[in-house]
Amino acid sequence: NLRSFAIGVIALLFFVFAGIVFLKNRTISRKNRYLAEQIAEGINYKEKYWEEKRAQTPVETTGDTNALSDEQLFQYVDELIVRERLFLDARFGRQTIMDRFQLPKDRIGSLFSKGSEYGKLTNYIQHLRLEYATKLLIEEPQKSIEDIAVDCGFSSHKYFTDRFRQLFSMTPSEFRRARL
Repeated sequence: NLRSFAIGVIALLFFVFAGIVFLKNRTISRKNRYLAEQIAEGINYKEKYWEEKRAQTPVETTGDTNALSDEQLFQYVDELIVRERLFLDARFGRQTIMDRFQLPKDRIGSLFSKGSEYGKLTNYIQHLRLEYATKLLIEEPQKSIEDIAVDCGFSSHKYFTDRFRQLFSMTPSEFRRARL
């Protein structure tokens, strides 16, 4: 009798524990779905905002980038980088910008520290790549996360996942599951 009672108590505890785990997972899934929806809406809103801003105040350069303020130059450089998707090249960096826009090294540092919200070029590149990755995760559900990481210019799946989690508070897999 005692053995049967102990087995019954253990089984009951197991079912209670399993129920709690099930409810927690359900709650987390619901929160992830909401967060993924908010991320996607935020990125779409940001794209529309920048498109409208570029249409209202196009930055024109006569070839003399020294005449532009850091903010104007950032807007010009950003527009070309995003339009031509230069950030997707894994080798994209300071040297690419120096060569493409004929800018000295110190001007590029100033461009991102004073002319943008990102502070550093690496933060800017990473942010563009992660935003693009969210679009691919939604638009190409058949594509593996490793392939998306490579397509977005990340050299490592682990690094991509870590940065994605740092920015969006969920892994790319969790984001994809929440969007399905």
